Amino acid sequence: MKIAPKLLSVFNSGLISEYIDFRYLNTSDDHNPKTVALLAQKLAKFHSLNIPIPKDSTKEAVDFDKWFPETYRQSLLEGKVRQEIVTKNLTTFLTLNLLDEMPWIGERVLRVKSPVVFSHNDFN
Repeated sequence: MKIAPKLLSVFNSGLISEYIDFRYLNTSDDHNPKTVALLAQKLAKFHSLNIPIPKDSTKEAVDFDKWFPETYRQSLLEGKVRQEIVTKNLTTFLTLNLLDEMPWIGERVLRVKSPVVFSHNDFN
């Protein structure tokens, strides 16, 4: 498919893949119609892949005890995270209780019954 470097070796502490000469895209690339068209084609190819991941892991995705453990919760309530929220006067975070939102969003995610898909979150 040629959407990633060739995997050359895998071992206990890492892996080796081929080197691909490239440059990072920047915001000016977003205004180039040829670049945008090529990216759209590559992204469509990426999204059409059938990735061998469990398709029934929605409940795991909303397991906030796993993704947001007690130490994070305490930091949000009275630790460094809370201190940053107050110091920077982040009014949305001051008025909402994220911990109260977690069960609510978890219920909504399960109710939607959306399929689990392979995705990315580092695209312009």
